[in-house]
Amino acid sequence: METSIMRFKHGLTFSLIGLLLVGLASPGIADISNTAMLFLRIAPGARAAGMGEAFVAVADDATAAHYNPAGLGAAPLADTWLEMSPPADYRPIRQMAAQRKGKRGGHEAYDLWVLADKGLIRYDGKRWNTAEVFGTRTNDKARNILSSYFNIDDNAQLDAVLRQVAQVNFGVGYDELNTDLQNVLNNLPSEYDKSEMLTTEFDSLKTAYMECRIDRDRLHRLVSEIQNSYRDSAFSKSEVERIDILAERARTRFLPEELTVPYSAGMVGKVNTIAASGKVLMVGTDKGLLHFSGRHWRLFTVKDGLPSEKITRLYSVGSTFLIGTDNGLAIFNGNAIDTLAAEEPLPAGPIEAVTADNLKDIYVVMNHDLYHYDGKTWRNSFEYTVQSETTPEELAARFSIFGSSTEKKYYVEKLTTAISKGMLVNSKPPVADTYSGPVMTFEPGQKVEVPYTAGFKSRVDDMYVRPGGEVILATEHGVLRFTGNGWHTPGYREVTVEEGQTLDDFVARRKGLSEDQQRAYAQTLRLLNDLETTGLQPGSKIKVYANPAAAPAHAIGSLNGVYLVATDAGLLQFDGREWSRAQIENLGNERTTGIVGSADGLWYVTPSKILVHTKGRTELSVMHVNWLPALANDLYFDYGAFITNLKGVGTIGLSFTYISYGDIVRVDEFQKVLGVFASYEFAGAVSYGTSLSNKLKGGLSVKVAYSRLSDQGAGKEQGQGTATVFALDAGLLYHATPRLNFGMAITNVGPKVSYIDAAQSDDLPRNLSVGFAYKLLQSEYNSLLVTAEANKILVGLNDGFSQEMKELIYNMGMEFTYANMFAARLGYIYDQEGQIKAFTVGAGLRLFDLAKADFSYIPSQNDIALANTLRMSLTVTP
Repeated sequence: METSIMRFKHGLTFSLIGLLLVGLASPGIADISNTAMLFLRIAPGARAAGMGEAFVAVADDATAAHYNPAGLGAAPLADTWLEMSPPADYRPIRQMAAQRKGKRGGHEAYDLWVLADKGLIRYDGKRWNTAEVFGTRTNDKARNILSSYFNIDDNAQLDAVLRQVAQVNFGVGYDELNTDLQNVLNNLPSEYDKSEMLTTEFDSLKTAYMECRIDRDRLHRLVSEIQNSYRDSAFSKSEVERIDILAERARTRFLPEELTVPYSAGMVGKVNTIAASGKVLMVGTDKGLLHFSGRHWRLFTVKDGLPSEKITRLYSVGSTFLIGTDNGLAIFNGNAIDTLAAEEPLPAGPIEAVTADNLKDIYVVMNHDLYHYDGKTWRNSFEYTVQSETTPEELAARFSIFGSSTEKKYYVEKLTTAISKGMLVNSKPPVADTYSGPVMTFEPGQKVEVPYTAGFKSRVDDMYVRPGGEVILATEHGVLRFTGNGWHTPGYREVTVEEGQTLDDFVARRKGLSEDQQRAYAQTLRLLNDLETTGLQPGSKIKVYANPAAAPAHAIGSLNGVYLVATDAGLLQFDGREWSRAQIENLGNERTTGIVGSADGLWYVTPSKILVHTKGRTELSVMHVNWLPALANDLYFDYGAFITNLKGVGTIGLSFTYISYGDIVRVDEFQKVLGVFASYEFAGAVSYGTSLSNKLKGGLSVKVAYSRLSDQGAGKEQGQGTATVFALDAGLLYHATPRLNFGMAITNVGPKVSYIDAAQSDDLPRNLSVGFAYKLLQSEYNSLLVTAEANKILVGLNDGFSQEMKELIYNMGMEFTYANMFAARLGYIYDQEGQIKAFTVGAGLRLFDLAKADFSYIPSQNDIALANTLRMSLTVTP
């Protein structure tokens, strides 16, 4: 299927290139005044009209079917992959969490939090942020803002936060400022007699600094003046007086208009882990747990019920968070720290990994062992029904992970210890009170409480629970899978050691390893097979590398019933039967470190970037315009388009264009009235767009146009005064950067239109559009898009280069959007040959992500036929 789609896309690429060349090379002997069906050039959509009809490089809504069908192959209309890379100093990415911020669906509804060695950074869908920016009012106080935001009541702690915030906002640290001021006071010239007043002024400046009432530029001038004057280790009287004036001017009465508050200012201790559920973000540190609601932070410590303030793992189950610490497990129930009621509690110790299907089906790894909570008790064992007569050694062979003799020995010891404590369930007459050697057997039908494992030899980074109690673990030495009937190591295979074979022989079988990698692999084999104590014994069995499932694994997720594992060797998948490399955006061969799930999909994390697969949007757009109202009241133009995405294929669109010329009076050659007829033109189109490469999108439209200028010929002319023709549109859209697009489209490529006979046929209004679009401003609430394009009618191309350049039509516009809800637009159309120089204005209102209404207007201007034309369009997103 995928191969067929790729062949189709390659064929589409060549078809687009061919169609563009054909359109450019098509001969034309008529000029624009002699082309037919000019209604095909009328710009639909009030949004594009408000931007001067410059849309070929934007093409991101349903009207892309008209302007550039390649837009159907790009987000947000198409399923596509988006890539987000944090700044270089916030790489490699250690962890990621997705915090919901709105009611809209899809990836746009989330803030992405990234944990790196440098700290936390947040991606709001447009840019990366290391701080929250507060707009301030005249009566606001920094202390109150920070106390509320970080939920801090302790004055000493609040002072420390204020110092960090002031340094970020003013670029000068408190200690640096205090040192400079003290240098002045310690080195006053003898002739200066206002030292007390200067001391008071400096104290006022430091107080203002701690209240964030500082003019940044003036503070820098003050510091620069002090440091420059102190180069000779002395100050003159005039220098001190100048410093005094600068110190006074550096203070302000109010906070700056915007106060930048870094997330790091409220962080306590080193951040170890992050997780999110819904609109809540949790941050685990060495000194407690931080809860962020999207507006306020709150710190939980042992005083609030945590077993330890060092948080090691976080996992969300609905709105509840499981909190792993270095001294056990706790939960956050949405309001407070709580514990899980258990008849047999979980032992104390550091939590290495945690996962759950629900709050009565929880697994944790701690003390190198696997524990399960069933809603009543914690156990590191489970109930196993004996299938055939079995000994402890046979159970050890079944439930040991790598199967070494040492591992099986430990398992037998663990099993028999449990038996000695009476942990046989529903057995026949007691076998023995204590283990009495290999003669002990378990009979078919007995239910025995057996340990999950003798103990993990590798660090466990993540776990995932499958239905039926199956558990998949991501460890530093590959993937492990527990089924209830034993352990599986899909990345390893078992081999028998032959006489004379050494460990180096097995290491050498893995090709392409460097010397360091060979040493690391040898050490892995020693660890997993317990060769440090036993060495290689002829006839014994060991497990060696088989496939990439043995690579260090970091995270596990699920998509459509397929289980995904992020490993150093790439993204792997398991369909319940076999393991393979995941065919997801080339991640199957790229080191992947995280998989973060939400109700709206998965994010894939590599050390340098985050990828998310966006769902194509379905849109229905309609527009109605009273056309040339100053000329007649029964002229109108209608447009409608429906766009939807077909998974794995591309985006298709259906559109129609209709223009009514009203009722026209028919007269004969003597001007005698013969009757009245309706005149109109109509076109329907099927469009398709898809991704040709990561950055290049392509699209095609096939349309049929019908023109009814009259219901019969005039005088002795033959025909009905009607015509039908087929035409093609083609376009390309290139995403040069996340902010810059280039677009090109050729439209209305088709045969000539004949109403009466072929000798009087006219060209279609064949047109070439080339343009760009650039996101000049892109912040959390505001965005500014600028776009421009040139249009050329591809008929009559025999007027000479100078004249042809005069026939270019230039369209340009801009769109300012606030809060993704309100839009204001401005555009300009320049047509030298047609003597049109027209401004356009427009506005838009979006109702969440459900519908939007757009308006455009051409103000009254001299000699502009469409002056005072108001266009309105409505777009619905089902």
